[in-house]
Amino acid sequence: MKVLICSSSRENLELCAGRVDALAKRHGILVRVEEWSSGRPLVDSYSKEPFDLLYLDTALKDMDGMEVARRLRLAGLMGDIVFFTEEREPVFQAFDVDALHYLVKGGAADEKFESVFLKAVARMKRRTEETLLLSCAGVHRRVPIDDILYFEVTNRIITVHYGAQTFEFYSTLSKIEELLYGRGFWRPHRAYLVSERHIRETREKEILLTDGTLLPMSQRYAGRRRG
Repeated sequence: MKVLICSSSRENLELCAGRVDALAKRHGILVRVEEWSSGRPLVDSYSKEPFDLLYLDTALKDMDGMEVARRLRLAGLMGDIVFFTEEREPVFQAFDVDALHYLVKGGAADEKFESVFLKAVARMKRRTEETLLLSCAGVHRRVPIDDILYFEVTNRIITVHYGAQTFEFYSTLSKIEELLYGRGFWRPHRAYLVSERHIRETREKEILLTDGTLLPMSQRYAGRRRG
């Protein structure tokens, strides 16, 4: 489990890192902790170095902590964010960035810190079991399987469409189809692999998805539908 701690306060970094290390040892959890003293480099590095849990201070020298969280979410961060700070005022803004919790330094008992950490560990395990980790040119993206609408291939480049996002990588649809066997994916055309849970309507020569996308359907492939 990769844990990042971002604060411009050396005291906060050391306090948070010490708590995380102690809890990991107590519960037998393998963690790798990284400390960051500013937010902008963290945001810039995210696409190449994804992580599972971020303890984030709201008062950073180079960028507001809430803005760091917003930018990370826009970049596709699936991991959890826990604010660990001395400031009480921004607590309600944490909902806007889907934070797991907001802990105030000095007001967060050890038991509360532990329960939030263990909740993040459990959520990380669920995400790992239910996501695809895709990579291309040093950029890594963890894609929730339930959010995938479809894959399409163009000249050996696979594009996965999930939620309102896309990600391109090199592979073949046959490999992806085998990887997702038994997970409710159907290949209606040589160039597409579709999630059946996102099919709204199947027509004679095309498929309508829940987001309004229309995809072609080949009779050659249509008969291979598994469910």
